[in-house]
Parts: sequence; structure tokens; C-alpha cells
Amino acid sequence: FRERVLPRYPDVRFSAAECDHPIGEVDVGALSPYAPFTALISQLITQAKERGEHWAFTYLRQIGPSWLGIIPGVGSLITALGDTASFIYERRKESRQKGLVEAGPTGQEEMFQQAVDTFTGIAAQYNPLVLFVDDWHWGDDSSTNLLFHLARQVRTSRILFLASFRLHDARTAREGRGHPILQVQNELRRYSL
Repeated sequence: FRERVLPRYPDVRFSAAECDHPIGEVDVGALSPYAPFTALISQLITQAKERGEHWAFTYLRQIGPSWLGIIPGVGSLITALGDTASFIYERRKESRQKGLVEAGPTGQEEMFQQAVDTFTGIAAQYNPLVLFVDDWHWGDDSSTNLLFHLARQVRTSRILFLASFRLHDARTAREGRGHPILQVQNELRRYSL
């Protein structure tokens, strides 16, 4: 795909990642939630730096501070937690000023929304995106849930998200219960995503 299609579209940014392979009985993906998304964002930042573009760090700090802190070599987790707290505080302050209900997304929902905002913002302001994640049959639950959330939110964005998995491995995963990617695949089909 990269060799045949992407050369025809030089403005498209391509980022690829893979889910962590289990080691014995240890589900490595569960130990590093969101690893494929962290890798995708990290590659987009690296690509921007390599092109001499200086928007990536500032953009991510504004739009996705939670993600900035968990990307290796980009920012510390402590800084990100402070930035995230500031980001949430400012968002809630704006809501109170507008007379809106104070309750808002926190925790996983906030991570999900920041990921959506990060990818859709890059696609809208800078370049269309092709994001590819391989071996999703090993993906952690958090990443799988984020994949479904992202798919539902980016319908009109200039984003093509490709996720591959081995059907047999997905069906036999988790002691025969199956990997959640199968449920996500069914839901994506159901919503024509």
C-alpha cells in the first residue's frame, strides 16, 4: 500500500505502528496501554522535525497534553500531568463562564478526545493522514477501545486508519474468548465505518 498508493499523494503523512507481541503468558500490551497510538503520534512528531517544521510540540502541548507526556523522549509524565490538569481546568473554567454544566470528560474519555483532536487537527491543519497499526490481535483493551472511538469520530476527516490482525489469532486469543477487535470490527461494519 505504501509503495503503490502513497507516492501518488506526496502531501499525505504516513505513520505505522504495531501492537506488542505477548511474551509467554504476559500480555505486554496490557503493560503499556495505548502503545500503538503513542508510536503513531511519536512518528508524526519526528516527521515534522525531520521536515524542519516546528508546529508539532506546541500543537500537541495545546491539543493533546496527556499524549505528550507518555511519548518516550518527548516529554515527561510529570509535565504532562501538570499540563493535563491545566488543560482540564481551563476547559471547565470556560464551561462555567458560558453557563454550561461543569461535568466533562475525564480520565480515559479525556485521553480519547485528545487523541481524536490531535489526529483530526493534524489532518485538517497540516496534512492528510494514513495511520497503520499491525498485529491488532495483540492490542491492549484501551487501544482497542480508542480505535473504535476514533473511528466513530473521524468520519469526515482526512484520515485513513488501517488496522490489520490475523483472524485465527484474534478468534483464539484470551483463552478462546476472542480478542475485542472482533467486536470492534462488527461494530465498524454495523455503522459503515
